[in-house]
Amino acid sequence: MSALWLSGSSPALAEEPPYPVWWSPVLELDSLEGIDARLHRALWPGNDEGMLLITTEDGIVSEASAINCVELERLIEEGFHGAGSSARALAQYYLAVCRAMGMLKRAAPARQSFVQNFAFDLTTVGVLPAMVDLSPSCDFLCRDVVANERRIPLNQFYDILLVQIMSETEMIYWSEDWKIRLVVLARADFNADAIEDLLLLSKGGSISGTGTWAELFLITRSDPNQVLWIVNADQYLCPDYQCQPSYDYPEALRRALTNGSK
Repeated sequence: MSALWLSGSSPALAEEPPYPVWWSPVLELDSLEGIDARLHRALWPGNDEGMLLITTEDGIVSEASAINCVELERLIEEGFHGAGSSARALAQYYLAVCRAMGMLKRAAPARQSFVQNFAFDLTTVGVLPAMVDLSPSCDFLCRDVVANERRIPLNQFYDILLVQIMSETEMIYWSEDWKIRLVVLARADFNADAIEDLLLLSKGGSISGTGTWAELFLITRSDPNQVLWIVNADQYLCPDYQCQPSYDYPEALRRALTNGSK
């Protein structure tokens, strides 16, 4: 059976494998064959000047303009970022979108899926990994990684106050300090293990402050009733921060570590 390549407002659910590659209209991608052209297109329609990015070295500020995804990814890798918190968040958002399209170039239909029926609803916070909460703390990122390994869901790790379902592929939730928007950008086999994964965009920030972030996560699971986990979660750790050998907070993490459960 040949696989289909699909784009639409919601994933097309296949009853049997292979499960087709699907991507969200958020990516503004007409076809997989058009990925390269999309990566070289302006970041947003009508943007001829690009996105202003800066970097500082020895007190000297340098500026550069990211015209498209290719330039944005290169400049971010060279240490450039948006000027100010809102500009940083905008650059992070477009970087996540650009990376999602780059990952779609290597995507394939999956022969097995445990996320085929995944759709956002009021119970989703009970299966999402804690790391989607976008903690800016290096220490809490260490805890998020342990929670990911132990399959501790978002709502057991953080207090979720309110959930708003926008569609099957988009939701917003409020925790004690953050407002987070989650969007499924694509679904396919992204790591060549024949199992279907989800590309999840997490975008949000502080309710009381000005800090905002955006990140792209590859998530999956090996059982339809299992908590989702982030693939290669260690890559999100702060590079110059040493995680502790054990943690006892929050309570859910302490229980998991004590019981040795997953």
